[in-house]
Amino acid sequence: MKKILILLVSLIVTLSLFACEKACTDQNGDGKCDDCGVAMPGSTPEEPEEPEEPAADELKLIENGEANFVLVVQKSATSSIVKAVDNLIKDLKKFDVEVEKIFDEANNAVDCEVLIGVPENRGDKYKYDMHALGEEGYLIKLIDGKIMIVGGSETALIEAIETFKEDFIGIKKSTKELTNVVVKSSQNVEKIQDGYRITALKHNGNDMKGFTISYTENNKYALDAAEYIQQIIYSKTGYWFETVENSEPESGISVQILENTYEGNGFYTKITDELISFECEFPDRLLTAIESYFAKNVSVAQGDIDFTAKTHNYTENIRAIYYSEFGATDNGEVDDDFKAISEAHKYANLWGHDVYADKGATYYFGQGYQSSIPIKTNTYWGDAVIIIDDSELLPEANNGYKNNIFSITSDYKVLTYSESANNLPITTITKDATNIGFAPGYKAMIKVYNSNHKNYIRYGGNADNGQSQVEVVLVDENGNILDDTNLMWDYETVTSLYVYRVDDRPITVSGGNIEIYYNQAPSEYTYYGRGMLHHRSNVTITGLHHNITGEGDHGAPLSGFVVSQNNYNSKIDNCHFDEPKNFYTIGSGNERVVMGSYAFTGTACINLTWSNLTLETFYRTEEQGDTQYAASGGQMGSNHCKNIYFINNELSSFDAHCGAQNVTIIGCRLEHINCIGEGTIHIEDTTVFAQYQGVAVNLRSDYGSIWMGDAIFKNVELRVLDRTKVALFNASWVNHYFGYTACMPHTVTLDNVYATSDHGLKINTIYLTLSDLTAKGDISADILPDGTKNLNPYNVTQKIIVKNNVKNMKISCYDNLAPYHKTEIIYEDD
Repeated sequence: MKKILILLVSLIVTLSLFACEKACTDQNGDGKCDDCGVAMPGSTPEEPEEPEEPAADELKLIENGEANFVLVVQKSATSSIVKAVDNLIKDLKKFDVEVEKIFDEANNAVDCEVLIGVPENRGDKYKYDMHALGEEGYLIKLIDGKIMIVGGSETALIEAIETFKEDFIGIKKSTKELTNVVVKSSQNVEKIQDGYRITALKHNGNDMKGFTISYTENNKYALDAAEYIQQIIYSKTGYWFETVENSEPESGISVQILENTYEGNGFYTKITDELISFECEFPDRLLTAIESYFAKNVSVAQGDIDFTAKTHNYTENIRAIYYSEFGATDNGEVDDDFKAISEAHKYANLWGHDVYADKGATYYFGQGYQSSIPIKTNTYWGDAVIIIDDSELLPEANNGYKNNIFSITSDYKVLTYSESANNLPITTITKDATNIGFAPGYKAMIKVYNSNHKNYIRYGGNADNGQSQVEVVLVDENGNILDDTNLMWDYETVTSLYVYRVDDRPITVSGGNIEIYYNQAPSEYTYYGRGMLHHRSNVTITGLHHNITGEGDHGAPLSGFVVSQNNYNSKIDNCHFDEPKNFYTIGSGNERVVMGSYAFTGTACINLTWSNLTLETFYRTEEQGDTQYAASGGQMGSNHCKNIYFINNELSSFDAHCGAQNVTIIGCRLEHINCIGEGTIHIEDTTVFAQYQGVAVNLRSDYGSIWMGDAIFKNVELRVLDRTKVALFNASWVNHYFGYTACMPHTVTLDNVYATSDHGLKINTIYLTLSDLTAKGDISADILPDGTKNLNPYNVTQKIIVKNNVKNMKISCYDNLAPYHKTEIIYEDD
């Protein structure tokens, strides 16, 4: 390069000399022509000057109004940091200084850079532990031709960018122009936060420097909580703990999401020798619980904090949510609370929260709902009033009059199999089967249908064509039939089948004062729902008080406020139910018939318990001189239920029809009992006010007076006002096909059964039945005495066992016992 320069200089000198000829002179002795500046012949040419480099302790950022640097932003910078950088660029542009912004990459480094944050791709000498600065600290430093701007937090870094703009570049309100800007190392700023109120963090006496915060892997909620702990500790103490994914840490701080046990309080702090653990069953409430813990234990502290089991073990109840949190008005006015309360339960169902009504609240439900409020978790209504206003709700299509307000639903979907879908696991099954014929893989209720066969073909004023043959059984995971739920019928064909998985987790719905403003609809068979549909296993409904107002001289019947369907092992306990008034209409036989209206019902349930239920309107009346026990209307009803338990209730009636299997009534006071079905009916420690037809148990004649099994009466009082005859059963026969062969109980056991009269009448005989079955001839024969076919071959009781007949009551089978109806009576002395 130097040789080329020498040749060029020689050429220039030759040409200059040629141009100047003899005129070139060098008076000052610098070896150059005084006129043209060309080197004189024989002089030594000068080396070209190298560009001057800035001193190591300074950096020219702006020269002659042009920027010599780029702004390099850390890739992980927040939007607030990027916005602060953009504002800096905008402020420079006001002075016509254009600066490029780039994000830190390995392949885009240039000589002169201002590094915003700690870069990953600019070498180790530009790495910096920003957390050593503290949350309020920052650093601006010149290092080898680059400027580092680092903050101990987002806020501190933004402050550092502002400081760089004002104090290093010189952009202030008074600045008129930016021509040249030089940054010197003497301007370096290092602001370190100190003077924390909390001077040290300890765990069982040992300093916590070097701790990490572990959190449940792949869980956003646990990560958010871990990062909050990281920031709050950093801001209050200056300690910086890295976060790591680890579901089973052995030391340090741990934030873990636990499986919801639906017990306890839901949030726990546990201090052991190695761990400080924050455990939570509710991810949605974890961060709030963590914030609450640190507000009480760290934010207000000073000096040393030593986390020990004695000082910092902690629990908080985060299970509960309240209707008011979701906008329920709780003032009982016409502001409808359906949507708010529905949203509360949907949220609770998602996370597993218990739901609470606000203390003293009154909630209002109007009309027109096309869905129900879904309940899947414990619900506590306490002393709250829930108004269900049906006073202006007429039975019109799509206005929700059939819908229930609440629906206690299962966590599991119902599996459906049918002939039409060609997916039936079985096509036939007999009543002696011990296995359903397939293995569901879990405990379940199975509902079996044969739509080709009809039974419960009703007779009388409400006659109908019957129902498809149907019942439920309980099976284990292998399909074995459990708990005395054997099939009542043979199924020559299975046309459809439903599988209801049993919910193992129990839930409770407790409390509440329900006010029903009765509908003013025409008295027709347009049954209103508007209550609580309960179709989930292992549910207890307790402490509910139900009241009906506004009944007039007409209205549509109610299907029940608590309607239990397709569930196993559920209990309605310690509730008060008001009786809906019964209204009349014209039935299918063009006769005036009463429409059954119910407070609570059960359909296709197994192990259903109704206990400690009361009724205020059970009373004595005197009409036209006839004193009698009475009630305002219907109370309960059931269909296709198995193992019904009626315990310690004082109600107008027990009414099990369309096939109950195994009924137990203990400790009750009842006006009358209606029952048909199979298995054992067991009545004990009970008073039946038998003025209604003069019987204890009415085997409903409209369904054939059927009980396929046995009956046990123990410590039973049959109480009447002015009757002299009392019967255990009322049964009647009619030559009608009900879909099955009907019969009386096979064996009846009486143990301390007696009758009393409020009027002091002497009752010395208890009849098996008051109906004169014998007068009709041999009703068990296939052909009746008049030669007609017997559509209902009827078998009467075969045996009566009498024990402890302390009142010396005479036991008689029928009013007119005939030779072809033999019933054996056995007296046993216990």
